[in-house]
Order: sequence, then C-alpha cells, then structure tokens
Amino acid sequence: MADTTQGLNRAELVKQCNKYAIKYGVDIPIATTDWGDFGKKVKNKRTAMYQNLSSFSGEQQFSIIKEIAELPFFANNPEAKELHKFLLERYSSYSDIVTEDKKMEQRYTVDASCPTVFISYSWDGDEHKRWVKDFADQLLSDGINVVVDQYDLSLGDRLPQFMEQSITDADYVLIICTPLYKEKADKRTGGVGYEGHIISDELFNHHNERKFIPVLRRGTFETALPKFCAGKLSIDLSETPFSQEQYHDLLTTIFGKKKKPAIGKKPSTVGNFQKNLDQEEAIHILGIITNEVTIPKMDGSRGSALYSVPFQLSKTPSGLWGQIFVAIWNSPPRFTTMHRPGIASVIGSKIILNGTTIDEVKNYHRDTLLLCVEEANKKEQEIKERENRLKEQEEKPKQQHFQHVSDLADEINF
Repeated sequence: MADTTQGLNRAELVKQCNKYAIKYGVDIPIATTDWGDFGKKVKNKRTAMYQNLSSFSGEQQFSIIKEIAELPFFANNPEAKELHKFLLERYSSYSDIVTEDKKMEQRYTVDASCPTVFISYSWDGDEHKRWVKDFADQLLSDGINVVVDQYDLSLGDRLPQFMEQSITDADYVLIICTPLYKEKADKRTGGVGYEGHIISDELFNHHNERKFIPVLRRGTFETALPKFCAGKLSIDLSETPFSQEQYHDLLTTIFGKKKKPAIGKKPSTVGNFQKNLDQEEAIHILGIITNEVTIPKMDGSRGSALYSVPFQLSKTPSGLWGQIFVAIWNSPPRFTTMHRPGIASVIGSKIILNGTTIDEVKNYHRDTLLLCVEEANKKEQEIKERENRLKEQEEKPKQQHFQHVSDLADEINF
C-alpha cells in the first residue's frame, strides 16, 4: 500500500491515516506530509504507514488494511489482492468483529437523500449555544443531517480536522452571524477564525458561493456578517421566535425546491424581446479583495515571491466577456515593460491575476487592467449588436408572415 511505485502517494497515504485516526479517536505520529528535509523526520512512506498503524489496536489495523486494499486504486494490483486474501485467511476472527462493526455503522448511516449541513458559530454564551442546539434539533426533525460540535465533537478529537472535514463534506454550511462571530472571523482568531480560512479557501478555489448561507442571529447584516459573506443573500432568524417564513425559505434552499414555475412559450403573434444594450451598465473594477490575496511560497524557486491578487467586478460578466478580457490582457493595446501575459483569468465576478504582487499592481498593472476592462466592454457590445442585427434580419420575414396571417384571419367570417 505504501510501495514507492505502485502504492498511495504521500498526500493520499496521510489522508487515509487521518481518516481512520478521526474514526477511531486515535492520535497518529505522522499526521502531515511534512517529513523534514531529506526524510529527517520520516524515512519513507512505508515507515510512515508502519508508525501510524502501530497506534491502532489489532482489530483496527485489520479493518484499516482491509479497507485500503479494497480501494479502487488497488483494483488491478495483484499484491494488494494477495494481501487482502491473506488477511481474511490468517485473521478470520477479526473479520467477524469488523462485520459486526459494519452492522452497527449501517444503523447510523445517513440516507443519501438527506442533505448534510454544517453549522459554524461562535460561542457567544450559554444562551446562544442553546439556541444553536435547538436550531440544529429543528433542522434534524425536518430531515436534514446536521453536523455541529455539540453533537459531533468529543473530548480528544482534533478540532482542525473536524472543522476541515465537516466543511468540505457538507452540502451546505450555515454561518450563524453575530457581531462576535464577525469580529473573530475577520481577525482570524479562535475556531471561528480557522473556519474562516477554510471557507475563504473554498470560495476562492471552488467558487461554490451557494454552499455557504449566512444566518443572521444578532445585530444587523452590516455588523454581523463577516467579510467573506459580504454581499451574500442571507436568512434573518434574529427574532425570538424566529420567522417561520424565513426558516421555510432556508429549507427550500437546502432541499433544492424551486419556487418559480418554468417559463412558457411566447405567443406567436408577438415579436422577440430586444434588450436595450445602451441601458446596460458597463463592467468596472470595484477594488482588490484583500482577504483573498494568497501568500507567496518564498521557497527560493523561480516565481516563489509571486502570488494571486483577485479584483471584484461590479457584476458577473458573461463568458464571452471573460474570453475577450483574457485575450486582450495577453496582448493589450498598451502595456509596460513589467506586463505579465498569461496570468489573468475571469472567474465568477472576479478578475484574478495569478503570478504577481500588490506592488506590481500599483506600479504597473492598474492602468493595464482598466484599459483591458474598457476594451472588453467595447468589443462585447460590438459583438452583441452584430448578433442582434442578424437576428432581426432572420425574424423579420417570420413576423411579416404572422402579421399577414392575422390580418386575413380577421377578414374571414364563418
């Protein structure tokens, strides 16, 4: 399983070990991929695997090795199959124990149709903790698998691993917003601050905006929502008792129930809708998203002093606009000697320059960014106007035909 060429890579090996450490509540010696320079801490993957397995009981070791050998990764590995066969033959007594454990796990397995929700909140006091627990109970009674520390965290559990796995595995993350939560999240202090790092990372790397739902409990949206939730549509449960209408909106969001009926077909007697392009607001840059600027590696390798700088746009542009912008950035009409083609991308409502510094943005890239945004607006407008003219030319004979039919139909009496 830890073979140099056919086994799991270092990251996957550590991931698997951590998974079982959390499952069995065991501390393992090799919990990260940092093994020191030239293997000073850990010689190789086999040593890491051996040291980690030594922390588990015999029954647990049997279960771990058996399940890892059954991974799809080892489906075509004859040595893994031989190991699996050897385990079942040599340690059959453990196999009976594992089977019983599986039966127990199946009793508590969550229905796949149940959405999983993680609740992120700050410990504002006993009354607030009771409210969060009651809120979790309400969600559980309404068919939602809720993960919250008051139920799912035990003494001895590793807090960072619990937070990371819970946020990553959840279908939705409910962020219970209070002024204290905002303070801790924005300053990156305590458990809330650590969760803020994870949430910001998911938003930046996976762009899964709808996964994270702010729930206002105390204060106002301005005083209680952390920076990484700025501008997000939120649920207001600040009243006591909280609004059932707001709670129902939350349930329909989590279960994916559509409230709006499908759009029907327009009558054949009317023309096509033509959007007035002149009334569309031109896209512009609002500013730098400072809390999403990444950290340089600074490991001495080429480009290790560079990092990613995201810019917030006034609205989410079309895919066409994004393609035009990137093409113009790679070959702008005007640029400085410090211009870096190939580093720009448009994701959602953000422009991201991946491979620069804030100093370069200030001294060189700012003017180029403004120029490229302006040019992208112009070119998109030109393309849309050309497409609309073609559509009008195509639709005109159809409209004339239907008008002719309608006029004659009015003159025919029966």
